[in-house]
Amino acid sequence: LFRSVRLALFASVTLPLENFAYLPDSVGVCQAQPAQMAVAIAEYKKQNPAVYAIAVLHWGMEFAGQPTASQRIAAHALIDAGDDAVLGPPPHVVHRHALYKGKHIYYSLGNFVFDQKAPGEKALLVKLNFGKAGITATEHSIEIDKCTPMPE
Repeated sequence: LFRSVRLALFASVTLPLENFAYLPDSVGVCQAQPAQMAVAIAEYKKQNPAVYAIAVLHWGMEFAGQPTASQRIAAHALIDAGDDAVLGPPPHVVHRHALYKGKHIYYSLGNFVFDQKAPGEKALLVKLNFGKAGITATEHSIEIDKCTPMPE
């Protein structure tokens, strides 16, 4: 039986953008820093406690094998503010999964579709399941072959 789930996504690019000028009074890519997002998430969750909140952050040091200390601190702060999971698409390599207060943190899911052609590129596809007891995650490893995602 399918049940509806209410979900709020808080997404931001925390890295400097190439070929994009930030203009505060025009539509563009969100560039809020994690501390700003934590404030917004905390306020949102006060008003909407039954809605799941997921932070999606474009962040991290390119090709670094693990998250930085500031990423760990930020992810914990987001969860402390009421976020239910943290997902990080870049920095082009997969980082291991972490749990903080029972909440899922994926600092980097690697590439999915990208123009890198190095052999052995990996990505991680994560299915989040929303239940009464919280969120469970199912991981699917993806190999990138000549810019094409291939399930392993």
